[in-house]
This record gives sequence, C-alpha cells and structure tokens, in this order.
Amino acid sequence: MDWTNVRRFQLLTAVLYAVATSLNVFELRMSNEFLTDEGAQAYHFVVCFLLIAWLMGDPKIPAAKRPSLDFGLFLWMTFPFLAAWLLISTRGWRGSLILFGLLTLMFAPQITWVLAASTNSNP
Repeated sequence: MDWTNVRRFQLLTAVLYAVATSLNVFELRMSNEFLTDEGAQAYHFVVCFLLIAWLMGDPKIPAAKRPSLDFGLFLWMTFPFLAAWLLISTRGWRGSLILFGLLTLMFAPQITWVLAASTNSNP
C-alpha cells in the first residue's frame, strides 16, 4: 500500500477541517456569538489525531526513533513536544518551518477569532 497518499489525505483533511472551523468562527464572531466549548474540544481532538497519524507515517523518522508499537500513544501523550523534537531532529531547520505550520493549523480558529474581533465594528 502506498502510504504517501494516506499521509496526504490525513494532512489535507486536517487543513480542510481547520478552514471550515475557522470560517465558522469568523461567521460566529461577526454575529457576536462564540464557538462552544464542545466544538473547540472536538476541533482540537480531531486535528491532533490527524496530525499524530500523519507523524506516525513519516518516512523520515528512522525505526530507531520509533521504539515500540505504542509510538502513537506516546506521541498522543507528549504532543506537541515530541512532535516538535521529531520534526526538528529529522529535518533540521526545515522541521521548525513545518512545526510552525502545524501549530498554525492547530490554532487557526483562535487566530481567526482574534482577526475577526479586530475587524468587527460591533461591540
């Protein structure tokens, strides 16, 4: 099985979900409403799950850095710290750019809310 397509699908799904949630947050903010706590928790759970699945299939992570079959659980419990270490240790400075993109993806609704609040003329 070609895992490249699976990894692309996971990352594309996370990006599309972030865009959809950010548009929802923008619409809610313009009407002076807020995203519910359950919606925010669901967003972070799904995006973190997709990013962890994307990291688990990373071909640049050598087998020596994947110590056991519980690598996914280990990533989940230490996310985003272990993800940052893996990206920077396997890719060098380019890993920090990928990490910045992933963190931006994780916090896209909050960034959108701040930008929408700064442009909203309603109190």
